[in-house]
Amino acid sequence: SMLAGMQVTSAPPLPAPVHAREVDPAPSSTATEAEDPQPVDPKLSSRHGPIRKLGDWGQYANPLAAAIVTFSEDDSEGLRQLARGCLITIAGTSVLKRLFNYTPLGERPSGGDGGFPSGHAAAAMCAPAFLHVRYGQARYTVPFAASGSFVAYSRVWALKHHWRDVLASTA
Repeated sequence: SMLAGMQVTSAPPLPAPVHAREVDPAPSSTATEAEDPQPVDPKLSSRHGPIRKLGDWGQYANPLAAAIVTFSEDDSEGLRQLARGCLITIAGTSVLKRLFNYTPLGERPSGGDGGFPSGHAAAAMCAPAFLHVRYGQARYTVPFAASGSFVAYSRVWALKHHWRDVLASTA
């Protein structure tokens, strides 16, 4: 028969699925450059954890706590000014994000766009700015500025922003 003289060989191995190649530290010698994704630099992937979560919540907590302080001062005009000031801050930050989105300033450390300026930091820092201008008391300004600064730090720690992004947002 014809098959008697033929040698049977096995097919070459199939490349591993993409998710398996990403976690496998040793690249396959049979895979080509086009098949293998570039290894992800751990410094350039965003970080998760309690610091990031606290920063995410802080962007809302700071203005809300400032509203509680203003309410406790029985200052309805101040409450309107706080709301107006924070809304203007958030709207202005959104416009700047759109303007800088496709420039080198808009690039996030972890990749992607929308990095400049930091909306989290801007939202968190509208509270201490308002409290300082409205009441001028360190008992309000200092703790709110500290928590707003933590929100800014958390965005840099999470690799969502560069320092320039959060500093521009706090100005």
